[in-house]
Amino acid sequence: MRPDNSARKRAFTLIEMMIVVLVMSILLEIAVPSFFSARTQSYIRSCTKNLSNIDSAKSQFAMNNQLAEGANVHNGVDLVPAYLETWPTGPTDGDYEANTVGAWPTYNGQDINWYELHCVTNLDAACPF
Repeated sequence: MRPDNSARKRAFTLIEMMIVVLVMSILLEIAVPSFFSARTQSYIRSCTKNLSNIDSAKSQFAMNNQLAEGANVHNGVDLVPAYLETWPTGPTDGDYEANTVGAWPTYNGQDINWYELHCVTNLDAACPF
């Protein structure tokens, strides 16, 4: 006598499982590069925005204290909390430097112009993000 079909459990076939794996791998191939690109762009925007904020705070500090070009500005000591809420931390390992009055602030030794050239305009191998 033949077993009753309603008594057998319904399970996925090997072909169905392979199709699911194939579809998931295609979706991952599309999503992963987009994720890394979005993360890189976020790092770049964060870095350039922080450099711009430090430069603005440094300019305000220099005007309020009547500092001449070339005068030293000590990172967090002079600018926090009066001109910046907190001293920014980098998107990756590295430090921001306010530098002297009249000089651009830097992140890992590079100023905003360098990041815009190597990371914003042309995302080249020199961009650390």
